[in-house]
Amino acid sequence: MLLKHNPSFAILSLTALLAVALAVAAWRRRAAASASRPFILLLLSTAVYATVAALEAAAIALPDKIFWSKWEYVGSGGVMTFFLIFALHFTHKRQWLTLKNTVLLWLLPSLNVVLVATNEQHQLVWRGFVPSVQGTNQIVYQHGPGFYWVMTCVYLYTLAGSWLLVQAARRPVRLQQQQSRLALAGALVPLLSVCNRAE
Repeated sequence: MLLKHNPSFAILSLTALLAVALAVAAWRRRAAASASRPFILLLLSTAVYATVAALEAAAIALPDKIFWSKWEYVGSGGVMTFFLIFALHFTHKRQWLTLKNTVLLWLLPSLNVVLVATNEQHQLVWRGFVPSVQGTNQIVYQHGPGFYWVMTCVYLYTLAGSWLLVQAARRPVRLQQQQSRLALAGALVPLLSVCNRAE
């Protein structure tokens, strides 16, 4: 596979390394909070997503770009789901995470991965690809309705998790307010990168 380094590749690679470093730091302090495990998994999902997004950005051949783009949906599904699970843990609503509800939470991201993996059969996610600026290896993905369905799922999970954290930030206890605001700001960074880098 041929790769061409570019600013997107560098930024995404740095994001992946930073997410891994933060996950290691959180792992060392995992006994301090019950939300540590989902937070670590959120960071590792972010690292996976950023890594495959970097490879997609650097890939030159269209089949390679499509291959890595499909893996991006695995990463983004993990990011959005672990964000919501983290928010439930952080806001002391872990009792909602029964086995049945957890399976249901993972159902949509899993179906989205299948939708993307089988795009060649139905072209619901991508209908075509157009070269971007001349002299670069970037392409423009021509989206179908399946793409907008996937992005709707991403935004729904993000809004649900954000709503939980915002509610926690409005509690009268000042320490809880500060912690919730920090958690919301920190956790939204990887989610915004997923939403902004939709392909």
